[in-house]
Amino acid sequence: FHTDMARTFWVRSPKSKSPFRGIPSEFQTPKFLKAGREALKMAIKAAKPGNRVGHISAAIEKEIRKVCFSPVEDLTGHGVGKRLHEEPQIPCVLRKPIKKTPLLQPGMTLAIEVIYTKGKPALILAEDGWTVKTADGSLAALFEDTILVTKRAQIILTNLEMELIVC
Repeated sequence: FHTDMARTFWVRSPKSKSPFRGIPSEFQTPKFLKAGREALKMAIKAAKPGNRVGHISAAIEKEIRKVCFSPVEDLTGHGVGKRLHEEPQIPCVLRKPIKKTPLLQPGMTLAIEVIYTKGKPALILAEDGWTVKTADGSLAALFEDTILVTKRAQIILTNLEMELIVC
């Protein structure tokens, strides 16, 4: 079985005395990365039985747009299990009425991805055929966890603070 997880971090040059050297001034606060962490938290809360994929998408979109960033429309979260990418797709934006999106049920395993940019959401594929960049050159970030939907709670399978106990 698979899981999927991602985090975005600021990395500074070892030669830099300032942790913000080379980072544009509008990003010298945690606002940009905090938006993704908060959106992921709200999306996970929305992933409960009886809700729909659209509830997750709406939560991501609301959290990202309220701080004036742009959710990416071309990449999605997804179901995960015996294959890395399974149905349902989980967009970062609400593309259709919530009632027309897949129903969440206990036992579903979902990779919820919050993918967003500082500028416009359009992406391009680099010449290497692998790297994805923003079309306008703006910064982008990704926060992702794999969760298991249960009757009473969402279990975060990729929680970095979980302790693995082997019996």
